[in-house]
Amino acid sequence: MALFVQDDFKLTPELTLNLGMRWAYTQPVVEKDDRQSNFDLRTGEQIVASPGSRESRALYSAYTKGFEPRLGFAWRPAERWVMRAGYGITQYMEGTGANLRLPLNPPFFFESFVQYDATTGPGTLAAGFADVRPLDQPSGQVRAWDPNLRPQLTQQWNVFAEHLLTPSMSANVGYVGHKATNLVAPVEGNQPLPGEGDPSTWAPLQQRRPLFATAPLLTNISTTASRGRSDYNALQASLRQRLQDGFEYLASYTLSRTRTNNLGYYGSGGVAAEGAYWMNAYEPEWNYGPAFFDARHNLVFSANYELPFGQGRRWGSDASPLVNGVLGGWRLSGIFQARSGFPITVTDGSNPSLQGVRSNERPNCVGDPKPADQSVDRWLDINAFSRAPRGTWGDCGIGVARAPGYRNIDAVLAKRFHAGGERYFEFRAEAFNLTNTPSFGPPARDINAPNTFGRITSTVSSARTVELVLKFFF
Repeated sequence: MALFVQDDFKLTPELTLNLGMRWAYTQPVVEKDDRQSNFDLRTGEQIVASPGSRESRALYSAYTKGFEPRLGFAWRPAERWVMRAGYGITQYMEGTGANLRLPLNPPFFFESFVQYDATTGPGTLAAGFADVRPLDQPSGQVRAWDPNLRPQLTQQWNVFAEHLLTPSMSANVGYVGHKATNLVAPVEGNQPLPGEGDPSTWAPLQQRRPLFATAPLLTNISTTASRGRSDYNALQASLRQRLQDGFEYLASYTLSRTRTNNLGYYGSGGVAAEGAYWMNAYEPEWNYGPAFFDARHNLVFSANYELPFGQGRRWGSDASPLVNGVLGGWRLSGIFQARSGFPITVTDGSNPSLQGVRSNERPNCVGDPKPADQSVDRWLDINAFSRAPRGTWGDCGIGVARAPGYRNIDAVLAKRFHAGGERYFEFRAEAFNLTNTPSFGPPARDINAPNTFGRITSTVSSARTVELVLKFFF
């Protein structure tokens, strides 16, 4: 449920003010037959949904403080100038996927596994499945939702100046920012704690979980909580040429930085990012750094050009119907994009902390990850990293290096052939990645695999593709 009010106020002929306020009530999600349960992360106690209030059925609280003010203005200080700015707060209740929902908890659903590490030793074929506990009580991996789960609040602001350079050309430059808090994130709720003394003498991992004393059969607890944050700051500039003499274009450039302490649940294909869960659930700010999609520089240029030959064009306006049908009326369009590379988070697959059960662990940073002779076969220098001592976490942050950038040109050559009345054929020759330029993917980044570390073996671009299209419009 939400309420919204907004209005524009024209204070002067040159200044318009926009004010608004939205309030939204976020209602907890319930299972229609109350077949779901939650877990108390302080005690390990299982809490089963019960008929009654919305909260007793959902097992987390409603959120009633969703106030979202909006403020904006447009000001025309001179004939060719316009200033625009705005500020607003929005909220959104994001989920963490169907497989983390509370109906998947016992007694309505069970799953169990046994985790082996250096402190437990390996399992044996002779034991078979004897180590797996019978599923007659909560055991193995379960789900939990923070009772105070709430929607994220995102503050967004911008200020832009636009100048009319010519009657058909304008330039726009401005600053855009946002700050988001209470982002919904997946969190490990039962991460093992460090042991005492020499790590080789630590108790087995399961016995070091904080809930082992009260819930010894529980392993991982996949928790949904509003604990993430992010921020974005950007300079955005554009130059637009409206159609004149058959030519129009738009050039845009963005210089930006996006940072967050959580990747988000839904993944990050094609980049070398951290995992969805925090490396150390007790230190979420260790994961604060460049977002997996942070591209510091991004340039896009798009254009349409009506080739100046044929009827109604600069040349060939008196051409015969046959010549005009073959050579006249062609249009060339294209888009060029170039951006800098996405962040690379270096990992250590040996997991030396003896505490991590979810996300990738990271090594220590001891040098510059970019080698002097950087190439696709040696994009990262493994000597810039060292394994953290056993029982400790590495000090490398998120996104300590950058993958290769991206460049691409797509182009279209098109022409219409009139077939009488409003009917016509349109022929299009479309080329994707026109120059067949490879844009490389991130390199291997696990120091536990030194033979492949730093080597790039994939591309994020496709090979050049040409398509011939003929359409009939009637």
